[in-house]
Amino acid sequence: MPVFIDPNTSLNFEQRVLYPDKYPVIQNDDGSIATPKMAWTTVGDKFIAFSTIIQTPDGGLYQFQDPGKAVLYALKNKEFREFNKAEDAEAYANNGYKAFWGKGK
Repeated sequence: MPVFIDPNTSLNFEQRVLYPDKYPVIQNDDGSIATPKMAWTTVGDKFIAFSTIIQTPDGGLYQFQDPGKAVLYALKNKEFREFNKAEDAEAYANNGYKAFWGKGK
């Protein structure tokens, strides 16, 4: 992946990938768990990847059903990863973040 990500990231969704035992999870219908669920979009001339699952102030998780609201939350709270190319944002959002962090295939 052509992006440098500091292993000391302060992004909550990346922390949840790195340290899933320290955070709550959402149980999926198939029995798997989710900490972030990623999406991506264009913002101006940049591309961002963001989680549609956020950690709420009380420590729980909330999954946005409306991707537009998830984008607004990500931008307002600076909870996104920025890319110069759409294909990089898409790859990161489509489980590339797990592979980058060594947490998936």
